[in-house]
Amino acid sequence: MAEYNDIFRPETLAKLNAKSAESARILLGNRDLMRVMMSSQSLLGKIIRAEAPYKSRLENLAVSMITEMYPTISQENINVDARIVSMSDVGDSLDEATPNEKRRRVINAITQGASVKSLEELFRIFKGHIDEINPTLYDQYNTIMGDVFGIYDNNDAIAMMLAAVASGDKMAGGSSKIVISEALGIRARAICFPMLVHELIKGYYAILGQKGLKGDRETKQTTIRKVDLLKNEPSDIRYGKFIYSAINNIFLAFADTDDKRVQSFFFQDIYDLSDDEFFPFIENAINEELTPQQIDWVQTTIESIISDLGADDFDATGVSENIKLIDIVKSIIQEESTQYRFEGLLQTDTVRRPQKDILSDIRALTGVTIVSTKDYDLSGESTAFSNPNYYSILKIKVDPHPFMGGGGFKDETLQTMLSDIRKIDGVKNFKLTQSVEKSIV
Repeated sequence: MAEYNDIFRPETLAKLNAKSAESARILLGNRDLMRVMMSSQSLLGKIIRAEAPYKSRLENLAVSMITEMYPTISQENINVDARIVSMSDVGDSLDEATPNEKRRRVINAITQGASVKSLEELFRIFKGHIDEINPTLYDQYNTIMGDVFGIYDNNDAIAMMLAAVASGDKMAGGSSKIVISEALGIRARAICFPMLVHELIKGYYAILGQKGLKGDRETKQTTIRKVDLLKNEPSDIRYGKFIYSAINNIFLAFADTDDKRVQSFFFQDIYDLSDDEFFPFIENAINEELTPQQIDWVQTTIESIISDLGADDFDATGVSENIKLIDIVKSIIQEESTQYRFEGLLQTDTVRRPQKDILSDIRALTGVTIVSTKDYDLSGESTAFSNPNYYSILKIKVDPHPFMGGGGFKDETLQTMLSDIRKIDGVKNFKLTQSVEKSIV
């Protein structure tokens, strides 16, 4: 198991713990933990009620914020699917640790930390947009996120979280994942706007983090299965804020550029370092003691990224730093190229609920990447408008990645998915007309 006391030197871990204690003092003060948690729960309810009339507008704003903050998303045509949902819909996501597992754990922490620290910056930048929707929300957002992330600096709170995870409680206020089908995308679900933006940032940095996965397909999958665990998240959030800030402060100190793409590529280049370079760099960044050689590497790397991006922007034949992300995208698609397809006869009541809303809920099911339909004139009526017995042929493509930890996409997985489709409001029945096909895309 890749634990932090096996990854970092004692003095580095002590520094992270000291930063965490200071963070808890700033964010939580002397308030009783249970009182903070109860207050946060009450405030969260107020936020959810205040957001209700503006749900679609806030979802669109979250996507706009992310694509503006990280222009590589638009440049790489990465699809962003963001929805504010109910708590019940959010989740529907011992050997000695190897260097790959330790690297993955650190990168996961940076991903969590980036989502926490970048969220603060995004809220400041987009405060005017939030105020246009509801001027009371901005302060509430900062309060709820300060309390939520401050709790991760409290030892008792982390112990409570780990106990909840051990008992099977997912504790999810949001979730995100990389979606792979014909293109690359980020899918995020959360119970309120700030958590939705938080999950979108996590999704973006998770794409960057693929650069740190080393080895063949089996090695990568084994690393993910061993490290990407819910029980690891509390400590990843706790330490990740400070690891990310340490690296980002180095970037800001040496990067004389307004090009927002440069920071993303800089983090990727760090993730790509060899083991004997990666771990010392991270520790020295935390301890603010980069060696002259590391400083020289930082300067050279940033200058190279800026130069490559400039060459690409002004000369189509230039060496594009953007290729690095394209390579990662291709690698992900290559590693997760297996896809399952099935189709069946869908009967819906579009008087009760519009067909587009029913299909949207089907698309939101875990693993579903593509949903398409065509009319099936069984009832003598082919229109989907206000038809109590509208029939259509539903075609579905499934990404197996979310099911890797449970042994893959198996027959019982299919039966659960069929059952979930039939439970969707407005669906009267669904039955397979074609068996599941496994294909390579």
